[in-house]
Amino acid sequence: MKQTFFPESSPESLGISSKALEDFVCALDALDQAHSFVLVRHGRTAAAGAWRPYSLDLPHELFSLSKSFVSVAVGIAQGEGRLSIHDRIADFFPEYLTDDVPPVMRRVTLRDALRMSTGHDRCSFAFVDFERGDWVKQILESTPAWEPGERFAYNSGATFLLAAVIRKVTGQNVSEYLRTRLFDPLGITPPQWDNSPTGINIGGWGLWLSTQDIAKFAHLLLNKGNLDGKQLIPADYLKEAVSFQSDNSMNGWADWKVGYGYQFWLCRPRNAFRGDGANGQYAVVMPDQDMVFAFTSGLHDMQLVLDHLWDIVLPAVHDAPLPEDPAAYQSLRTRLNGLTAKIPDKLKKPSVPHPVFESRYALAPNGYGFRELTVSSSGDSCTLETDGVRIPAGFGKLIVSEAPLASKTPKRIAAQAAWIDGSTLIVYVFCVQTTARFTYELHFEDDFVSVRRSTPVLFFSDKDNILFHGKRIS
Repeated sequence: MKQTFFPESSPESLGISSKALEDFVCALDALDQAHSFVLVRHGRTAAAGAWRPYSLDLPHELFSLSKSFVSVAVGIAQGEGRLSIHDRIADFFPEYLTDDVPPVMRRVTLRDALRMSTGHDRCSFAFVDFERGDWVKQILESTPAWEPGERFAYNSGATFLLAAVIRKVTGQNVSEYLRTRLFDPLGITPPQWDNSPTGINIGGWGLWLSTQDIAKFAHLLLNKGNLDGKQLIPADYLKEAVSFQSDNSMNGWADWKVGYGYQFWLCRPRNAFRGDGANGQYAVVMPDQDMVFAFTSGLHDMQLVLDHLWDIVLPAVHDAPLPEDPAAYQSLRTRLNGLTAKIPDKLKKPSVPHPVFESRYALAPNGYGFRELTVSSSGDSCTLETDGVRIPAGFGKLIVSEAPLASKTPKRIAAQAAWIDGSTLIVYVFCVQTTARFTYELHFEDDFVSVRRSTPVLFFSDKDNILFHGKRIS
């Protein structure tokens, strides 16, 4: 696939074996759901690909990879003299400093929040009512278990406080503040960043960027915050941010226990670091190899991606160019051009003959609050509609549309369907811009329908695996 920011070159010209990269792509393909990746070395694309229907250039939900952008905003604001990372967070919000704010929370600094050591023994969002109220006030009124700076505990609420401080000192959300300072110089379209009920960027998650844009960000980090001679991120701050600041050795996965910086994770290979998000969203920076890796996915085991990167790609990286290998390079390109996301085996079989109809069903009370379901089935497609969310699906093919299925606003989805017997319809939906994918299994019997909706992605709540029933009303 063509890259405009990073020109393409053969892997061999960049000192990497095409055969090794094909092995790497095959390893990614074997995972439960890779979405897209870009591998850049010496400022040029060595390999890039997307598993259809996913895309390299569509904004994708980054989850906690968003945190690294908040860190950069804090560093830039410090460089502009708007704050110091040694400032106490509570001091930025005197309007909240009542007796309800415990003394320990008054001592938490921006640096404590950056290095995930606010003193909380859990994410401070545990103290927040997400649907209403003031999240800043609620977190400031929470009581940490330890002294600030004492221990590492992963804490998205801490990142939200950092985003709130940026809003306080600049009058802009992080997304707005970074627009002229980061996004515009990198050629990144102003991104969506989801907000709290009071309009503050969530910070710890909620940013949507394409895989190409992740690669641009990672490459800026590789270049120590410098773009074409202009220092976008203060170099001294960035050096601290990607250095060991917190001991996270209590974690489980190997690459989650070798140290934490300022909203960046350190990696096992020497000098390597990354931003990452739930279910496998990555901006990996490998300074010793002059290389970055951007990746989006919907995975359960995030460690596997990094294992494959360290075990397959790094040993194949050489300081000097390699002899060209046209056959291996062509084989790699063929593999990249043929990437397709996995669908359930049931949908791979030819559909049995199916009825042509359109019916509306009143739904019994269910875990998702759906009240009505409309199902239509025609010669080459079917459509499900629940309370205004419409999902068209093709028989033997994907149909692309948009729906607010795993997002608050409509995002791209792609759906395929199959009748597996005369009364059972399966609809499989990729939420192309995030990690979710859903299976709807509908069983029809006389005037009744039962629908089981499930998702394999563990990040989502139990209510996304639901069973509901309906009776035909027309």
